[in-house]
Amino acid sequence: MRVPRSLSQFKACVRRGAHTQASGQATARPRLLFAECPAPRPAASCPAASGPAATPVAQSVHTAQGKIPSVFSSTVQDFERLRGLKTVRLDGGDPEEKRTEIRQYFHDAADMFEKLHGMLASPEAFFVRHEPLRHPPIFYIGHTASFFMNKLVLGKFLPAHLRVDPEIEMQTAVGVDENDWDDLDAAHYAWPTAAEAAANPQRAEAFLERYVEYRQQIRQVVDDCISSQPIQLPIKPDSFWYCLLMAIEHEIIHFETSSVILRQAALKYVKPTPLLPPCPYSRQSLAEVPSNELVHIAGGSTRMGRSWADPKIYGWDNEFADPVRCENVKPFQASRFLVSNGEFAEFVSAGGYGEKQWWCDEGWSWVAQSGSSAPRFWRWEQGKWLLRTMTGEQSMPWDWPVEVNNLEAMAFCRFKAAKTGQPVRLPTEGEFNLMRDSISTDIQDSVHGPAWARGAAPGNIALEYWASTSPVDHFVNRDGVGDILGNLWQHSVTKFDVFPGFKTHPLYDDFTTPQVDGSHTRMQGGSWASVGANGASRDARFAFRRHFYQHAGFRYVVGDPAPQQTSVAYESDKGLCRAFSHHFEPSLVTGSTYPEDLAAVVSKHCSAPSKILEVGCGPGRTALELAHRAPHEVLAADLTTRRFEHTVKMLGDAGRLRWARMVEGDLVDYREVNSGSWDLQGSLRWAQVPDPAALDLKKHGTFDVIVAAQIAAMSTMPDPRGFIANAHSMLRPGGLLVIGSVGELDLAELQRHFSQIATYQLPFGQCVTERLHNCGISSVTVWRKGIHDLEVSIAQVRRPESSVSTVLEGAVEAGRRVVSSAGVVRVDENARVHTICDGQPSIVVADELDRVQDPRSYIRGAANLVDDSGALVVTSCYDWQEDITPRANWLGAYKYGDNDAPRTYEAMRQLLAELGLTEACSPLEVPTVEYDGATGLWRQHQVSVWKRAH
Repeated sequence: MRVPRSLSQFKACVRRGAHTQASGQATARPRLLFAECPAPRPAASCPAASGPAATPVAQSVHTAQGKIPSVFSSTVQDFERLRGLKTVRLDGGDPEEKRTEIRQYFHDAADMFEKLHGMLASPEAFFVRHEPLRHPPIFYIGHTASFFMNKLVLGKFLPAHLRVDPEIEMQTAVGVDENDWDDLDAAHYAWPTAAEAAANPQRAEAFLERYVEYRQQIRQVVDDCISSQPIQLPIKPDSFWYCLLMAIEHEIIHFETSSVILRQAALKYVKPTPLLPPCPYSRQSLAEVPSNELVHIAGGSTRMGRSWADPKIYGWDNEFADPVRCENVKPFQASRFLVSNGEFAEFVSAGGYGEKQWWCDEGWSWVAQSGSSAPRFWRWEQGKWLLRTMTGEQSMPWDWPVEVNNLEAMAFCRFKAAKTGQPVRLPTEGEFNLMRDSISTDIQDSVHGPAWARGAAPGNIALEYWASTSPVDHFVNRDGVGDILGNLWQHSVTKFDVFPGFKTHPLYDDFTTPQVDGSHTRMQGGSWASVGANGASRDARFAFRRHFYQHAGFRYVVGDPAPQQTSVAYESDKGLCRAFSHHFEPSLVTGSTYPEDLAAVVSKHCSAPSKILEVGCGPGRTALELAHRAPHEVLAADLTTRRFEHTVKMLGDAGRLRWARMVEGDLVDYREVNSGSWDLQGSLRWAQVPDPAALDLKKHGTFDVIVAAQIAAMSTMPDPRGFIANAHSMLRPGGLLVIGSVGELDLAELQRHFSQIATYQLPFGQCVTERLHNCGISSVTVWRKGIHDLEVSIAQVRRPESSVSTVLEGAVEAGRRVVSSAGVVRVDENARVHTICDGQPSIVVADELDRVQDPRSYIRGAANLVDDSGALVVTSCYDWQEDITPRANWLGAYKYGDNDAPRTYEAMRQLLAELGLTEACSPLEVPTVEYDGATGLWRQHQVSVWKRAH
């Protein structure tokens, strides 16, 4: 089988052609009057779980098109049991009752996801990519189960050796959202392609049965954990139970997204299923469709985000804010109903898909690429429109809401604005929240309000009523406004972003951040398929790319223009991220930032308001500090705008700068700095200067101070000698030149025009990873033009010293805390044993773990030398480098999709536990500094001690 063994094999993202709408015969349906729509049903009975739920036995149902496992089949009773499925509260009275409640929720969510796939008519259908931008269904059958295993192992709630099927857990780790790491190439996966499944149905059946068996094994593993894990209320974010709820809600998300994928399957691949009954009520005459009109919505305050302090129900990281804030929304008008198929038909019949004037550039490009002339689920046949539902087609229900992507919704708003002369647009997130606040209940007791009764939801939500949309005037609030909650997700104009104080959950640190890119917009309100805490809860926050399809429609509003919004993505380029950390985070080596220390030096010699040029400014922290400290006129320049453009955006509309800081291997954490940190007294401009030696004086004029002292400012100049020779011409009489250099720099030429007035030795540290920092001392000299007799002041800064002279000495010291008197041997990277101290070799040192080619074999070999009374000492700063250790051999700290391997220390703990060794004491931290001339490297080694478990 073809199994990707490294992240590099997940890089070949395939972009396929446009979507083709499914074809088939219309499903005849009796026409029912809207007045016949029944009242909401009574609450469904949900069987209480008593003890561990039984794991289903794998059986199969034989159809004319092949053998399908019976777990996918459903009954009317299943629909009654599962519809309206609610997430659980994090608090409660009796912990054991909560354990039972969560167990039932876990199995219900798994049942719901599995039985959705009962609409597929053949094993082949599980291997067809029904949506070109998504994986085939077989992937998600494995993905939703492997997520439980991957997160429980990552959270150390399960040991790695209990993995059920490492191949499935690797192959199904990575979803798809048009990211760089997406992989849609069928050749990279072990499951058969659609063509192979059609040619060899037995192979497809066998592979499907294997995945079903894997799901059943995962169910049993998780159920056992539910029985054995201690439970304490309220459930905290770092607990097993929160991790479990994360995986359950993740599966429920995929219930909805998979339903969108399966709805696009050709009719030959689908069949009716009791779990997915469509709404039987519709108006099939355009004349009967209720007219839409604008209603006044009074302005007011609406809460944005909720607090980690008392979450009440599970939430994804982007729902939380610190502090929680309220937005004052101005009065506006909103369409009474969602835009119906009938209302949207006017745009279609007017040729709206062929008129560029209605579309933004992105939208028009999508139209050209997709060839769309109508909404995706519409199909024209024999002179009339049909609508594709989950498992069939029917005559167009003109009073159901139209289902479109965000680009189509925006185009309709432009069309409507031209027709009415009013500023029609999509609502903002705040405007929707204000409308949502008119419904006082929530799917579960929450900070918003009490839970609605199961079976009596105030909207077509959570599969409470049907598995399709319903007439736009069926669910209305007290003001007669329809579908504030449910029926379809509602597109908005708001680009997705996080709230102040955002922090990722350590078990899913990239759930949100890839969507903060300006290409994802908020969808709100949930759909008929939004179950659990996803979409149905007031504070759920989801976003999709503007051209993606979900069960989504829209309502339009008229009001003031939507606020201009700049979405700020998290920069991931390693070079830029290291520069941002160097400029905006205090160094562990020095306790400060070098650019800020440099600004202090310049300020010491330049107290009066001055015109200052900094060349080689990088992200510009020094220039920022200078403009902040005094009313200077500062020009920050570099060879390329890429080095400072993020800071420019931060000071502009973006208001913030975000980046990913390297922690260990592939693992990162996220950093942010806000423009509010600097209240500029002076002015600050930015310029690209390709060659500082040839500065355009006509354009920029001359300066009082020139600074060229960032760590690499002089060494990266195209012509540093020319800059030194010409610097006097850029300065006014008496002006200052501040030059810094880590290595040797010939400054003799300056003495023709300058006098040196000060020298500083500024230490610096540049973060590479959490435990690895480049460090050194920059010699900063200050020169004054035309003055020769000033006193020279020298500030000596002592170089940092390591607290233990060598890591090896630290290792021996740590070992002797456990073994008081013993000989010492060291195992090198080639498995050769060297004697350090004579005597019985009871201390074995495995040095520099991250500098060997095969660390697992290295650890095993060293562990075999440890006797019953001895100790193993391992040292490393966990700086994994692929040119030394192949990624497949890394002990930990690698990423695969939305799953993370454990950090190296945790992976080492698991490996050594398998070898019969356990921690003897807390690890020792040993910092060292190694110099090569004027530059150096600061490392913080971790020295851990292990002994035989008795």
